[in-house]
Amino acid sequence: MRKLKLGVLGSGRGSNFIALAAAVAEGKVAAEFVVVGSDQADAKILEEARRRGIPTVVCPKGKYRTKLEEEIEEGLAEKMVKAGGSGTTGAGGCGDQLTRRWKMEDGG
Repeated sequence: MRKLKLGVLGSGRGSNFIALAAAVAEGKVAAEFVVVGSDQADAKILEEARRRGIPTVVCPKGKYRTKLEEEIEEGLAEKMVKAGGSGTTGAGGCGDQLTRRWKMEDGG
């Protein structure tokens, strides 16, 4: 089975990422992480990713706490595509631009 190459977004502790990483490590999910991104340079999720040897990116903070502006999402989408991601997951403000970008890249 082909592994899904995931880009993960988060701005906090990364509890969902940790659970997903455990499922991947146990072979319950056929995936690999290509990048973890956040708009918070000190987010614990980035620390967790670095501890696992996963590349990280930090995007500029938006004007709003729960939503990034479209141009910030576009820049983050480009970084995730360049990292080799074929899908993204995130909680809260994971933006529409990222979803649209993957659909375009995947021909969907």
